[in-house]
Order: sequence, then structure tokens, then C-alpha cells
Amino acid sequence: MATGGIKGYLAEAVRTAGRSLDFRGRSTRSELLTYYFASIFFGLVLGIALFPFLEPEQEQVASRVLAWVLNAPILALLIRRLHDQDRSGSWAWLLAFPVGYTAASDLVSTIGGVDERLAYDRFTWFLYWPSLACTVLMLIAAFLPGTAGPNRFGTDPRGRE
Repeated sequence: MATGGIKGYLAEAVRTAGRSLDFRGRSTRSELLTYYFASIFFGLVLGIALFPFLEPEQEQVASRVLAWVLNAPILALLIRRLHDQDRSGSWAWLLAFPVGYTAASDLVSTIGGVDERLAYDRFTWFLYWPSLACTVLMLIAAFLPGTAGPNRFGTDPRGRE
């Protein structure tokens, strides 16, 4: 859990980002929220600092790349949240559908522009709802309480027995 005000929250967000490829162990809800809000804050600061110097097309590509980079640690964090609930990380495969759908949309927008994105959306509109359903299910799972005490994935990150 983050302590020490802004400095503590920033330290926890950096620690979480450093564990981007660590799918073992358990994580708390506060770790998830701290990283999420820190990545939004970092993205805003970077956007304010850099985007005025970019052309609109460059800004669009930069914002998409930044969003993908900042959201990369979320997968490992979500798997550790599932572990905290004594669930298999395999449930995270539900995110493959919405991530693939979003990646394809971003790619079409970046390469083709607005007209191609509109055509893509007209062709794939029916995929939006299953994508949204998978996202909502994983969001709910991310915020369910963890098991008290140790489980098969490790000790309780909150120190409960």
C-alpha cells in the first residue's frame, strides 16, 4: 500500500511498472488504482509538454503509442489481481478480444485515417458489444476482494492472516 503522499504513490506506480513482466504473486486493488491514475497523470503531463510541438498526425500516433506503453503493465497487474483472489491468471485471456479489437481499430485509424476507420467501424460494429462485455467482466474481477491470508499464489500483500 502506498504511503507518504504523492511520493509514496509515485514510488508504488514505478514499482508496478517495473513488475510489467512479473506474472507471479499477488497485487492489491490499491496497487492497480495507483498505477492507473499515475499513468493517466504521466500521460497528461507528457501530452502537455510534447504535443504542442507535434503536427496533428504525429500527435495522434504519439498519443496511441503512449497509451499502449502505459497500459502494458496492466496485464501483469490484472493477472496478479486474479491470483490475489486465488483464481488462475488464465482468466486474463478474456482481454485478448477487446485488446485485439482496439489494436485493430488503432492501426486502421493510424494508417488509413478517418474514412478508413469509419468503414472499419461499419464492418465490425457487431464486435463492439462482446468486446465491451469482456472488458466489464475483467474490470469487475479486478476489483473483487482478494483472499485473506496466503493462497497458492503467495502471501497476502495486505499482510492479513
